[in-house]
Amino acid sequence: MPIHKVQAPDGNIIKVEAPEGADPADIIAFAQSNYKPKEAPVNTGLQDAAKETGVGQSMAIGAGRSADKMVQGIRQAWNELVSQYGPDGAAQEARRTLAGLATQEQDKNRAYAPLSEEHPFATGIGETAPLLGIPGGANIPVQMGIAAAMGASKYGSPTDRVKEGVLDAAGTGIGSVVGKVLGKAIAPVNSNVINETRTGAMDAMVEHGYKPRLSQVTGSPNIEAVERWASNSPGGRGVLRGHEAANEIIFNKVAAKSIGQDATELSDKVLGAAKTELGKVFQDIKSLPGKPIEIDANVANAANEILREQNKLLPAQRNSELVKLATSAERMSALKTKIDGEAYQLQRSALSDAVESSDGMVRNQYRKLLTALDDAAEQSLQNTGNTKLAASLREVRPKYANLKTLEKGSIVKGGDVSPQKLASKPTRNELTDVANFGDAFSALPKPFPTQSALEAVTNAILTPASYMGALATTNPLLTAYARHIGGTTGARAVAEDVNRVSRSVVDAAVQKRLNDLRTNR
Repeated sequence: MPIHKVQAPDGNIIKVEAPEGADPADIIAFAQSNYKPKEAPVNTGLQDAAKETGVGQSMAIGAGRSADKMVQGIRQAWNELVSQYGPDGAAQEARRTLAGLATQEQDKNRAYAPLSEEHPFATGIGETAPLLGIPGGANIPVQMGIAAAMGASKYGSPTDRVKEGVLDAAGTGIGSVVGKVLGKAIAPVNSNVINETRTGAMDAMVEHGYKPRLSQVTGSPNIEAVERWASNSPGGRGVLRGHEAANEIIFNKVAAKSIGQDATELSDKVLGAAKTELGKVFQDIKSLPGKPIEIDANVANAANEILREQNKLLPAQRNSELVKLATSAERMSALKTKIDGEAYQLQRSALSDAVESSDGMVRNQYRKLLTALDDAAEQSLQNTGNTKLAASLREVRPKYANLKTLEKGSIVKGGDVSPQKLASKPTRNELTDVANFGDAFSALPKPFPTQSALEAVTNAILTPASYMGALATTNPLLTAYARHIGGTTGARAVAEDVNRVSRSVVDAAVQKRLNDLRTNR
């Protein structure tokens, strides 16, 4: 049957279902005779009081109402238990208490309703105030469990309690997720990962011009996962690879500077030029007449220290070649033996090779002997009036050591230095900054050479997302915030407060949104 709209005497529009062809006058008369206007609510004064109550006071009242319901809920649960299983006298008293509680709660709900209607969000936030006591450090399932228990403890029927528990758990869960996201945005640095070593390594390279990625300054595995994904996706690959290429130039420039060169790549030509320039100093020493280099007390002290350390080892653990060399050096020092420039160059080269080919304690001991020999050469040159040559030797020593390191293995490949492969090698001056960085941070993985059809299609669809992700993780403002502010105590304190407050606000919003699931209060 068709639906007809009829205006009631009070102006409201009502709908009436009538047979086809019915007289309009009969429809109107029928509708008006059966219409019952809504009774105007009786003003008890509570509505006026609710309008005069401020937001802050409404939140406080909401918090008090929530806490009171928990207290009364505990009383209700105890008396229900006693009424069911207690002695007759106690059971009767418990039932009377339950009846009184029911009346009291109805009166409280009736008095609270106008304020809740006038300030729904403020009272809602207030009602969630007890949930702020849930530890923010607990994981989300634990927080939801605590919230569910608190909601279920409130006064009401079993159905009411279940709904309260479910709503509190849902609101807390959603609020915790939102709170953690906001908290991470304010204090993104993972203090368990970003320590003084990593910070120092990063700061040193930033001074050289390095531009960090967001995962490197926050220590966040989630951000790192986004970077890895974006670097292999069409949208973000270009951004991240361009960013890495610019940083690779920084590494190369620092490495080149450490061997006395100004270059953006470590080509064979650059390494060859460094070898020629640095080797000239040793050639000049070699060409000096006579025997200008004295094996002095510096060498003796180093040899004595090496022999002392070797003698503390078991016979099978000792390095016989090193012991023999240190014994010889000790003897030569005692005799104040003098050697010519060529002998110095040969001995120095042998010690340098020994440093490169050994590791651990033995490497440090060879290096100690090499340093002592160079110190003796410098002092001898000073004593014989070759002050300029002594100054040149002092300058080229660390550079030549760096050159020897860079020439080994695959530390330099395709003109690029690998900080990660340099990490465990002996370095001096600026090159140590690159090595420390390689020890603290891993390289961004190279793109996968092939992808499945599904991966290719997925990455194509998500191209805008990977592009935006790559831009965000390489944004200098975001990385600067994380480096200088995001890891501070103040930022962590603010993040914790935001976490707790947002959890309460979202919980209130969720509960108000799902309020139709509740029974009438």
